[in-house]
Amino acid sequence: MKKKTLSGRGFTLIELLVTAAILGIISMAVVSTFAAGLKVYEKARDYSWERVDALLALEKMERDILNLVNFSGIDFVGGKETISFAGLTKEGEPGKIRYYMKGGMRGVLIREELGYARAISKTSRRRGERKELATLRDMDFEYYYYDNDTKKYLWKDKWKLNEEEKEDLEKSEWIPIGVRVKIKFKEGKRYVTLTRSVLIPISSRGPLIKG
Repeated sequence: MKKKTLSGRGFTLIELLVTAAILGIISMAVVSTFAAGLKVYEKARDYSWERVDALLALEKMERDILNLVNFSGIDFVGGKETISFAGLTKEGEPGKIRYYMKGGMRGVLIREELGYARAISKTSRRRGERKELATLRDMDFEYYYYDNDTKKYLWKDKWKLNEEEKEDLEKSEWIPIGVRVKIKFKEGKRYVTLTRSVLIPISSRGPLIKG
């Protein structure tokens, strides 16, 4: 006698429990993702466009400083409101990068880049491709270095070496150990100040900083 088979049997208790557990895990993942996205949205919503532009400008500036290089013919030059150095352009080619303020009380932060050939040329016009990054009230640079006379690490507001000074230094000492940039912008009715300090990987760190 042939046994009768059940072609449409239901789910077992174990299968139901496994299915419920899987659905629970998926639901938790969806809820967590949604909650994280909501937090990001709420945080971004609290930021003004002025703050967003300022933060993005700082990030751009930090990446450029971290990736700066020592190219012959392009010196690292820094002032209180401007900085220029050898780096990579947006096409990935070597060139000169410059950040500076343009305008008065409501100045605009400008990033300018110039290809290597034009940067070292003495005849071509040296105005490069410029991009406005953020509207600022003020910008201030400082430069970190090791002073051999006092045996201390110090900050100063200008950095420019002449040829005689370069002869007494290693090439890695032609650029500062780090850069600190402080920007000030208006957000609503108040002024906000943001500060970012960046150590330069290819610089000479001095005797007390390793790495």
